[in-house]
Amino acid sequence: MRINLKNHVCNCKEGCIINSKQSVFSVYGSKTSYRLEKKKTSLASKYVIDDCVLKAFKSEQKCDYLFLVFNGALKDGYFIELKGGDVPKAINQLLNSVQKLRANVSGSLFGRIISSKFHNTLETINSNEYRQLRKLLSGNLKIKNIKFKDSISL
Repeated sequence: MRINLKNHVCNCKEGCIINSKQSVFSVYGSKTSYRLEKKKTSLASKYVIDDCVLKAFKSEQKCDYLFLVFNGALKDGYFIELKGGDVPKAINQLLNSVQKLRANVSGSLFGRIISSKFHNTLETINSNEYRQLRKLLSGNLKIKNIKFKDSISL
């Protein structure tokens, strides 16, 4: 089932931010953080995925956030998961979220996993889920420890 964000009404404590010109978005996990920086002239939206957009899918794994950044007429999508150490689970959360929400992204897809304990293991990067996610994202998947920042020149 694919979800359309066009008429999304936010019902979470954190709050989604729709079509904002703010230049910096920051989100935090217990030991991790993600920061998106862009030019003030372009629009972007922050969607809280796990606790808002896909909250009704209780038993399914889902990522924490989706940022949509307007790139001219296109919208690039940044799927974010803030994680402790279970990176294989984070991969599945991103994979499931991208499959449900990619119809809302008309531009490039990006995946970001920010972990507090990840060590790049062959088992993780050789998994079918990892390869499937990288293929969906056209290789635009990054896994980092503690902090991650995307600087967008749009």
